[in-house]
Amino acid sequence: MRNILVSFVVFFTLGSLPYFTAKAQEINARITINTPKLVTVDPQVFKTLENELREFINNRKWTDEVYKPEERISLNLGISISEELGATYFKASANIQASRPVYNSAYQTAIINHVDKDFDFEYAEYQPLEFNENGYALEITHLVAYYVYLTLGLDQNSFSADAGNPFLIKAQALCNNAQQSKNKGWKAFEGNRNRYWIVENLLSSKYKMFNQGWYTYHRMGLDQMYNKANDARNAILEALTNIQNANQQSPNVVALSLFLNAKSNEILSIFNNDQVLPQDKTKAYNALVDLDPANTEKYKTLRTIPKLQQPGSMGGGIINPNSDSRSIQQNVGFPAGPGNQSRPQPANSNMFPRGGG
Repeated sequence: MRNILVSFVVFFTLGSLPYFTAKAQEINARITINTPKLVTVDPQVFKTLENELREFINNRKWTDEVYKPEERISLNLGISISEELGATYFKASANIQASRPVYNSAYQTAIINHVDKDFDFEYAEYQPLEFNENGYALEITHLVAYYVYLTLGLDQNSFSADAGNPFLIKAQALCNNAQQSKNKGWKAFEGNRNRYWIVENLLSSKYKMFNQGWYTYHRMGLDQMYNKANDARNAILEALTNIQNANQQSPNVVALSLFLNAKSNEILSIFNNDQVLPQDKTKAYNALVDLDPANTEKYKTLRTIPKLQQPGSMGGGIINPNSDSRSIQQNVGFPAGPGNQSRPQPANSNMFPRGGG
């Protein structure tokens, strides 16, 4: 099965500390703690925490599956502490970024790019990082585990619709077990865009079209871009339609923000090149503006009429190796490179619809 490259960038708005990278059972974690505003706490405390969080993530087996090195997910967690609430209690926010490899490409596609503004926690140096999946032991491990399971869920859903639900259910259970926490973000009544509502959206039957769109975007779109660029772009347009339908049923939920934060720039890059038909650019523009009207200006380049293709152009499909045309990755905005030659997929082939994904 696939490994996950996870980068946890931890920013404590109190000083800057280096990040660490390590291999994991399923996840490669990079952790950075930045502490620019520390007043009384020794910065060494957070270097220790970096190491302990790295070990907590990388030494724990989060799934029952086997991940190959080329199948890893990249996860970056940035925690920014804005205030010392006590000697061992810190007000913080976190930026969570994760990506997974695209088939036959050197390109990594983002699956989450989210800011959690309620990442407060307590920590004393060398304190054991206890974790109880079936209860609530320590806020910092509960937070980290939640985002690991969320990342696993989004990753698995990108290979097979609803395949990530077991991990999302685990993240939801962590929310339920944290109802006793004094910190914000776990409870439904605290807002409609917090940790509770993220997993509620992703597991809700009302938002099933979102999950179908998420699967189609990755599996039928990006993963097919290497040799079927036109079909892949059509699949991405279909995925956008699915997500529009989901948004019509449940407008402006936090799951939509997750999608746009991770994918809007990528979609813009895919459709904003000369290989794309004008009508497809228009479809992408209309969908993005419908989903993200506040950023209409950002998508205006898709309204530009592209240059006419030169005779002999393949239109974004497989490029003639004897021509001076760019690689398929370059045509669709992906970096060229040896890439991932084996299609990443869950170890359990039964998780795939349509005969294996």
